[in-house]
Amino acid sequence: MLGLINDCAEQLVIQKFGIDAWHAIKEAAGCPVKDHGFEQHGHYPDSATVDIVVAAAEALSVTVDDVLELFGQFFLEYTIDKGYDNLLRCQGSTLRLWLSNLNAMHDHLQSSLPAGNFPVFWCENCTIEEGSIILHYFSVRGALLASVVVGIVKEVANTYFEIEIKMDKIAVQGEDGSECTTWRISSVDPDKRYKLTQQDPTGSDAVIVRNAMDRRATLRHNNRRSSSGTSSSNPGGSSNFDPDASLASLSNGGCPFSGGMNKSIGSLGSDSLEEKKADVGHSSSSELARRKMLQRRASSEQLQRRSSAGGNLSESAKTAPASCPHSGAPSTNTNSRGL
Repeated sequence: MLGLINDCAEQLVIQKFGIDAWHAIKEAAGCPVKDHGFEQHGHYPDSATVDIVVAAAEALSVTVDDVLELFGQFFLEYTIDKGYDNLLRCQGSTLRLWLSNLNAMHDHLQSSLPAGNFPVFWCENCTIEEGSIILHYFSVRGALLASVVVGIVKEVANTYFEIEIKMDKIAVQGEDGSECTTWRISSVDPDKRYKLTQQDPTGSDAVIVRNAMDRRATLRHNNRRSSSGTSSSNPGGSSNFDPDASLASLSNGGCPFSGGMNKSIGSLGSDSLEEKKADVGHSSSSELARRKMLQRRASSEQLQRRSSAGGNLSESAKTAPASCPHSGAPSTNTNSRGL
């Protein structure tokens, strides 16, 4: 597990519950790391993170899933504080596009953080409930961190799309023949479901532009603060973002920022534009995500074979998943373990 995960957990506990609570959790988890001592780009055993989560649940008298979902919600705040607010805002003009672009961002991070074992996401429109979307999530760790995804997605929906969502879990990776964990995501307010997809009476292009316009004033404000060096919204202290010029890029599913990561996201955005124009039940984007899922698994197994340590994962994350009936993903007998 990347050290930034443990660092985020530490900051969450300290900010929400105090330093004494963090010390009690560290002691219960047998964590020898000094306060603020986690190396963000370092690699720690999954078991160490699991021990921290379990100790936090016991100390706070809540369930492990509660802790993980709270962590997911806080993780967005954590990344924003690290200077990625503008980048995250331009991930997509609807929640579905935002989630669909996660793989491109993770691909970029993988090149600079080779020790990371990033999950794979893909979305499709729900054919049962109009205006809802289906989110599939695959991880070499199985469903161990699925509740973190719930927290992140809910917080993203609230922060960037001003919408309250509900996530109904319909499949769990490794259970009942499922190769992925799957949720049906819907808007609590039916009038705002256009923020999930482009299914709106005014037409998809109008929705994209309207969503971009809704956020343009905030982005311009962040840009001014970044240029003056008074905000951490851009790690470099300045921004190349022009909110007015970005509308055309956003309407095409692209990312208006410059830089390597943003170019990767923009390239996937063109696929997202095509996928929203057609029935996405078996879209090219979904097939790409499925291939990426198999690549993640193969890479994980290769690293596992080369590892001499082993035994650093909770037993619940070692289950070999089967085929997911909700995604149409290819069946495989390959075992997977997280690192």
